[in-house]
Amino acid sequence: MTDLITKQLEKVSFETGNEQLLSIFDSIDEVIYISDPETWEVIYLNQAAKNLFGDHTGEKCYEAFHDLKQPCPFCTNDKIFGSNTGKTYIWEFHNKKSNRWFRCIDKAIKLTDGRDVRYEMALDITESKRIEEELRRSETRYREMFERISNGVTVYRAVNNGRDFVIVDFNHGAENIEKVDRKDVIGKKITEAFPGVKDFGLLEVIQRVWKTGNPEQLPLSLYKDERIIGWRENYIYRLPSGEIVTVYSDATKRKQSEDALRIRDLAMNQSLNAIAIADINGIITYVNPAFLKMWKCELKDVKWKQIDSLIRNGGYNIRIKDMLEKEGKWVGELRGRRIDDSLFDVELAASIVKNPNGEPTNILLTFNDISERKAALIALRESEERLRSFHENTSLGIYRTTPAGRVIMANPAFLSMLGFTSLAEINRDLEDRSVESGYSRQRFRIAIERNDELRNYESEWRRKNGTTLYLRENARVFRDENDEVVYYEGTVEDITELKKVEAEKLELKKHIMQAQKMESLGILAGGIAHDFNNLLQGIIGNADFAMMDIAATSPIKDCIDQIQKSGQRAAELSRQMLAYSGKGKFLITPIDLSEQVKDMTELLQTSISKKANIRLELDSNLPLIEADVTQVRQVIMNFITNASESLADESGIITISTGTLECDDKFLKTTYIYEDISEGTYAYIKVSDSGCGMDEQTLNKIFDPFFTTKFTGRGLGLSAVLGIIRGHKGAIKVTSRPGEGASFLALFPIASKKIKISAKDEEATSDKKGSGTILVVDDEEIIRSLADRVLTRAGFKVLLASDGLNGVNTFRKHADEIRLVLLDLTMPRMNGEEVFEEIKKINNEVQIILSSGYDEVEASKRFAGKGLSGFIQKPYRPSSLSNKILELLN
Repeated sequence: MTDLITKQLEKVSFETGNEQLLSIFDSIDEVIYISDPETWEVIYLNQAAKNLFGDHTGEKCYEAFHDLKQPCPFCTNDKIFGSNTGKTYIWEFHNKKSNRWFRCIDKAIKLTDGRDVRYEMALDITESKRIEEELRRSETRYREMFERISNGVTVYRAVNNGRDFVIVDFNHGAENIEKVDRKDVIGKKITEAFPGVKDFGLLEVIQRVWKTGNPEQLPLSLYKDERIIGWRENYIYRLPSGEIVTVYSDATKRKQSEDALRIRDLAMNQSLNAIAIADINGIITYVNPAFLKMWKCELKDVKWKQIDSLIRNGGYNIRIKDMLEKEGKWVGELRGRRIDDSLFDVELAASIVKNPNGEPTNILLTFNDISERKAALIALRESEERLRSFHENTSLGIYRTTPAGRVIMANPAFLSMLGFTSLAEINRDLEDRSVESGYSRQRFRIAIERNDELRNYESEWRRKNGTTLYLRENARVFRDENDEVVYYEGTVEDITELKKVEAEKLELKKHIMQAQKMESLGILAGGIAHDFNNLLQGIIGNADFAMMDIAATSPIKDCIDQIQKSGQRAAELSRQMLAYSGKGKFLITPIDLSEQVKDMTELLQTSISKKANIRLELDSNLPLIEADVTQVRQVIMNFITNASESLADESGIITISTGTLECDDKFLKTTYIYEDISEGTYAYIKVSDSGCGMDEQTLNKIFDPFFTTKFTGRGLGLSAVLGIIRGHKGAIKVTSRPGEGASFLALFPIASKKIKISAKDEEATSDKKGSGTILVVDDEEIIRSLADRVLTRAGFKVLLASDGLNGVNTFRKHADEIRLVLLDLTMPRMNGEEVFEEIKKINNEVQIILSSGYDEVEASKRFAGKGLSGFIQKPYRPSSLSNKILELLN
């Protein structure tokens, strides 16, 4: 309105008539007056001025309106006259006379009479001033509140059609909460100042409030960016200006407190310890679930009850209450009493809870059921006692050592195993030597630290006295928090005797295998010898017949003689095979081994190495043995020959000794052909040499048939010796090392009685003739043919049968005339033993001679006590057969 009047006034022409001008002034409700600028005399007052100040026309303006004695110091004459003529001056002042505020519009105007006067229109702005003052005070209060409120307040202005918002105000509370100066955020977009606002959810709410005008609250949420993190609660509303205000608080501490309270409540409820809270008088006000479980009761059973009701014999009032009042806490063990009066062991921690003023308000009690722990402690003490007893009394050695090998713990069994009496003694001994031997300590460390344990680790140790013992060890590694090895701990078992037994078992196994091999080879050799003898029977017998029937001057006599000699050598080889098999024919006589050694040494002097120096160490009082002298000489010859050959072209010594030796089972197990021979006293022949010796591989083969370290074609050699000694129930032991010579020891059982056997001259030819019928039963045609010729020439009638069954049938037909049966042992359809029994059933008086390629002992033992008349071994000479039969029948 004021501006409109001012503009109208400015349009008033100076030439406007006074009447018209005054009429305008009187129609205006604002104060208007005109004064003379030189005399300050009021020329005109409009009605509004008269109503407010009275009619003061003609008076001085400064007296009329301001009660001043002189012109006002704020008079505007100089602002509207002179060079400022024509300009309007607007100003405000407080009129003390009326106690009102006016906005004055002053201007120089010209009256119709030509005078320049000051025109002033005063608009009453008292109410506006009051409102403005109130607004100013309100603004002040707002700013004061805005700055002093602890909440953060931020004012935003929408930009980009509400897609983002610029911060236009930011209070001190917001600075404190966000740890930022307002100058660093005012004028920035919210997404720039607070980049986490989108994830926080505030931007979405601000946008929604800006659009709808409806205030909203953003619930407690976590705000975080690279700079700050914290829990915030926001209230968002829109101002009439369209600006958005967010009022928020930092709820981080409250959230943490709430979380702490929640966690505390959760901890109380989920605690494995029983927790109870009582008032200061000992009345229970709270118990947690663990308490109810421990006391096996419900809440109603304990709430509002005295603490003392939980403890046996009033233990709380007697033992705890006074201590709590004096010290503020009590910790100890006591007996809890359940609702059903059952008792159990508990550990109680009780303390006084005080308020911020230090006044006691509650009693906190924490119970821990220690029944199982106490039982476990008792069990632990018993276990420790058992462990101590085991540690002290077990036969197992228990130890603890450093990685370097120093013993830091050992039980009596461990010390005893090693022959020590104390740790100090064993560690002093370790300074000079290690009790461990036969393996590397470093290798042991690598092995045990690979998996931090060892199982059934076998090692060789030395006792204090230097003897060896074998231990089986179980050990593990103990490490510190840095994974460094602190010590090894383990147990050891003395397996020295077990090792000895295992070695003996291994040796026995070797001997059993050797015996089985010898047995197998013996069976093979015996079978070959048997079949070979059958073949030789035809060769030798027919050669003898040829020699009988040709003239002494015949040119083929030498050829037949060579056939006879070859046959005899073949028969000798066959006898060696039988000897190897242990089934040779022995002519047992009492023998003095020392005498036989003397005889054989003299005999062999010309055939052994000229560089061999023979030493005899013979027992002159040696007990006699029962043996075949020829076979024993074969043994001596082989031993001496082998010793001579071991010297080769070098000078050396061959020592031959005889004597007696007490042999226990342990010693016999180390010999060859140890089978069923008994402990006792044995006579021995021992031949030792200083020759080249043998390695283990050679030792394992020396008794194999035809094995030799020399040229091939040497015959059975030591294999025959093995058979001879085996056949005499003796044993043989060989020791040798490369470069250290060899020693052969043959053991023979001492004779229990003297036996005198005179050998018969089987080669003598009898001129006597026989008579009667003889049945020859043999599956070999050449044997039947030879026997027929021999016996027919000797005057007998001969019946022939090609197998056992045929032989029985033939005997049954001619039983009355047959005087003697020559029976083979091995035949098809029926063997010799079966034929023998059938014939004896037909005629028990008939004489039967057994003929076999096996030796007499082996062949005849099946017929012991059955009435066998005699035995003749193949190959036999024709004269031997005829003489044997004539002797029996005559």
